[in-house]
Amino acid sequence: MKYLIVAVMALPACQVVIGQENVKSITPPSAAARAFAKDFPASSKAIWEKEGTAFEVNFYQKEIKISAEYTEKGELLETEVLIKNSDLPASVREYISKQHPGSSIKRAEKLTLPDKQINYEVKVGQKELVFDEGGKFLKEEKD
Repeated sequence: MKYLIVAVMALPACQVVIGQENVKSITPPSAAARAFAKDFPASSKAIWEKEGTAFEVNFYQKEIKISAEYTEKGELLETEVLIKNSDLPASVREYISKQHPGSSIKRAEKLTLPDKQINYEVKVGQKELVFDEGGKFLKEEKD
């Protein structure tokens, strides 16, 4: 019986987040939280994390998983949406097949920057490749 009481008392201290790999949400700066609420009023299941100097929020909107990064002052830095590999520009898929033969795409994301510029971020192996909207290779980042 003692163990049952201890287990029940410990439940509020546990955080289980389905689909978020048990990530503990932080409290973002109020300016970032206000900007997020204004930018994505129909969002649900928001989980905040500190990402370098930025604050990243992972959430769902219309059953689509989205990630957005804000500064402490509430300025939107970028949004990321998971996309199908087939939704990448053909030139991105061609670049990967030529420059990384035998590698497969592990994840593809569409990034929207504050100026509405579109980029694509593609995870191949341990690298993230970034392309512009037209599919031109921009840079490679370590994951």
